[in-house]
Amino acid sequence: DAPFGSVSPPDPVNNPYEWDGVPDDPEIPATLGNQRLQVKAEESGEARAGFVYQCVDADTDNCKYIVEFNDDVPLPYKYYSQDTNINGVDLVKRLFAQGYRVWDWDGVGGHYVETEGTWGPPEIICDGDARETSTDDYCAIPPKIQNIRMNGTTDNTPIYGNGFAKLTFNSALDSQQFPMVMYYVDWGDNESTSATGVEMRDRPNEDNPHTLYHLYNYWDMKAKNIVDQTADNKENTVYCGAAGEEAVNYDGVGSGYVCAAGDCCVARPGIVIKDNWGWCSNGSAINDCGNLEYFAGWVVATEK
Repeated sequence: DAPFGSVSPPDPVNNPYEWDGVPDDPEIPATLGNQRLQVKAEESGEARAGFVYQCVDADTDNCKYIVEFNDDVPLPYKYYSQDTNINGVDLVKRLFAQGYRVWDWDGVGGHYVETEGTWGPPEIICDGDARETSTDDYCAIPPKIQNIRMNGTTDNTPIYGNGFAKLTFNSALDSQQFPMVMYYVDWGDNESTSATGVEMRDRPNEDNPHTLYHLYNYWDMKAKNIVDQTADNKENTVYCGAAGEEAVNYDGVGSGYVCAAGDCCVARPGIVIKDNWGWCSNGSAINDCGNLEYFAGWVVATEK
């Protein structure tokens, strides 16, 4: 079971309060009550605690956490660490980024009792996106979006009247924070596509990107441009203009794009992804998912 430190519990397995580490040991009188689970090697059918992050035949200077047997103490284990103040929870949370319920041994009462001390995924970003060299190694590396293309290009993408546009992008997640659990695409025309509650592998290979399609319609965009979309809790992200003029949104905010030979409407799709730890691309904090990564060009829709 190393390095995960899993427990081989006695009955009843769903009630730690009643656990007895040595229920059938004739050397321990029943009047002494329950005994805590001991950390020891696997023996079939025996109730025992697991041990965490065991390093075998390793240089202690290069091994972050070591657990080894020590017959000189009643509970045969001891921890070695580069940080002498580290405790068991700090060991376990580096294997499991989410804790749900915690029990601690009450030596006076002779039972495991539920306590505070649950933990969640890291809430700080690793220095330089590198966990190994970060000041605090209990840290996160936000996922990244790369190579956003529309119809295979990073340049402005024309739509004549109406037509489908093909969006592709790559995603890169830290291996400890798999899987990807959400993506959201704002197409820029006040339409969106999202997938939540799913488990996906990232796609860092440029030859195997995520692929989605969206139908853009010039007349639909023009109609949205003249109506205040914020009334529907949407941003005014559709920009339209006449030939030779800058395309602007309902509020008159300019896009920076100047329509060429004829009237046009433009939109810029944006993307956000989320990993299993709750970190989002471009997020500065956990569950900060409001910062989209945008296509470099514009989708440019014209009447014909």
